[in-house]
Amino acid sequence: MDDPKLMPLEGHLAELRRVLIVSLTAFLTSSTVIYLSCREMLFQYLTATMRQLELPLVFISVPEAFITKIKICIFFGIVLSLPVLFWQVSSFIFPAIKAGWRRTAVLLVISSYLLFLIGIVFAYQVVVRYALIFLLGSAIGLQPLVTVGRYVDFLFSLLLPFGFVFQLPLIVLGLTKVGIIGPDSLSAKRKYVYFIIFVAAAIMTPPDVISQMFLALPVIVLFEASLFIARFIVKPRHSFQEGGV
Repeated sequence: MDDPKLMPLEGHLAELRRVLIVSLTAFLTSSTVIYLSCREMLFQYLTATMRQLELPLVFISVPEAFITKIKICIFFGIVLSLPVLFWQVSSFIFPAIKAGWRRTAVLLVISSYLLFLIGIVFAYQVVVRYALIFLLGSAIGLQPLVTVGRYVDFLFSLLLPFGFVFQLPLIVLGLTKVGIIGPDSLSAKRKYVYFIIFVAAAIMTPPDVISQMFLALPVIVLFEASLFIARFIVKPRHSFQEGGV
């Protein structure tokens, strides 16, 4: 019964419940700590771009400012607790796949979290500013009146897709490592991959060309970099097989 593959259904359900409880506890704890310690600092940081563009933020309902700050705490609570979530999910999955999973799980958690952070930082530091300039600049002759709630919703609609899409290198390398698809096959289907990337960018981002291009182009670069690295992963295996023959 020590083998995870032989664990009864009740054991898997109990383990899944533990994963959910630990992950939810980490999220609630992170969100609470952020609310009590640095919610104003994060609010000022996220609204700095609007101040730099000299565009004031307003609120049109009594609880809007308060609810917006709660949203910010929830968002950063998720970001802060993601390593715990990734670790719990990997600890639930990897034992059923392969013995000695801990090293793989640690590398997966660290790489995935770093890529997620890079994605949201890139989105905020680069994409948000140009997307705002493009969208607000197109309203010629109109006075912008942006509510703080709508601005934060717009912000998160960019940050989250970038964080998740930047996981693409792990997906490509993972598929290559387990032999589901090789780099040559992916390279041959490059035009279809590009098409899917642009369609996904159009769906995941606000309806403007700037944010769509800023999402699609880095993903294409990540895809090509993943293919390049994947060739080094599968090449030694092929060489070994050819030498054995």
